[in-house]
Amino acid sequence: MVHDEMVKSNNLQFSSSHLLNHQINCMLDFAQVSSNRFEKEFSYFDVCQALVEQMELLDLQAKSMNIKAQINFEGFDDKDFTVNTDKSRLQQVFLNLYSNALKFTNEGTVTVTVIKSVDLRIKKNRIDISVQDTGIGISKEH
Repeated sequence: MVHDEMVKSNNLQFSSSHLLNHQINCMLDFAQVSSNRFEKEFSYFDVCQALVEQMELLDLQAKSMNIKAQINFEGFDDKDFTVNTDKSRLQQVFLNLYSNALKFTNEGTVTVTVIKSVDLRIKKNRIDISVQDTGIGISKEH
């Protein structure tokens, strides 16, 4: 029992420190954009791993709210999840979308879908990421 509590505490501390770091990076990026000094950093990485890492940061929150979180990947041949983009920015935007879905979902599910396809106009691969939840949604007035 004590061991389980220690593991849970360590996981919470790890998640909290990463989320705080995320918030600080968002503010720093905003300052860079405002001063026209923002630069993207392209690299090759596994998009599956990158997004699952972000979901795991909020795993305790989802579980404590009895929300079922899942992620689905479509269109990735031979389980090759390699993409070439700015990993930090992708994770930053994804974490914002995912955390908002959790924040406004009292019960039910949050489902992330990642679809790889070919953009025929530019003849390059693209990925589309959607986050769907059973939360309250946005009122029709907005």
